[in-house]
Amino acid sequence: MERTGWLHRIADILVSLVLLVACATPATPTPVPPTATSMPTLTPQPTVNVAAIQTAAAATVVAQVALDATATAVAVPTRTLTPTPTDTPLPTATSTNTPKPAPKPSKTPTPATILELSGMRYETWGNPQHGCSSFDNSTLVRKFNLEIKLTNQSSQAVREWYPDFYSHTGRLVLTCFYVYSAEGFPTVPPGESRTVTFASFCNLDEYIAEMKMKVLEVEHHLCFTPEGSLGPCP
Repeated sequence: MERTGWLHRIADILVSLVLLVACATPATPTPVPPTATSMPTLTPQPTVNVAAIQTAAAATVVAQVALDATATAVAVPTRTLTPTPTDTPLPTATSTNTPKPAPKPSKTPTPATILELSGMRYETWGNPQHGCSSFDNSTLVRKFNLEIKLTNQSSQAVREWYPDFYSHTGRLVLTCFYVYSAEGFPTVPPGESRTVTFASFCNLDEYIAEMKMKVLEVEHHLCFTPEGSLGPCP
């Protein structure tokens, strides 16, 4: 019985081997008559979307940069910077184009008196005797005539305004005046004027060069040319 069982097992093994060989041997193909060879169907290549790839790549880079920045921000501790104090600028002068008012002209003080000269001329005359009461025609001299009008602009009367005349040699000469009224030499009230004709006598070889007069404490000094007109004082 035991021998018979082994034989059955061997028989099963052989059958299995035969089946394995039969399956492994390729079947002989049945010849097929030649037919027109059909062209193989080409599988279309997938379309590459370059713009999409670039957009995706840019998004990837941005995401990576953002990730790196976030990582850096997290990795590096932040510190609060103390602002540097700045100097407060000094105020600057504001330039304006407003015109400055013109300075008021200073008032020229009003003179107390005004002198006006006229009628200057020379004459040959007799030498005065006893002051101005008489004249000696045997001895001739030069007589310088001069009219002076004095206007009184002060608040007081002018009584003394008699002039002194000097020859060009520096000599003080005799001076007379013409009397026009019984009052004699006139006083000039405030706000009024008076005119007097004076006569100065000098030698024939001289001429009247200067006149000096003091009126209300103000000195007047005038000079004349040899011809008898006003000129510059030396």
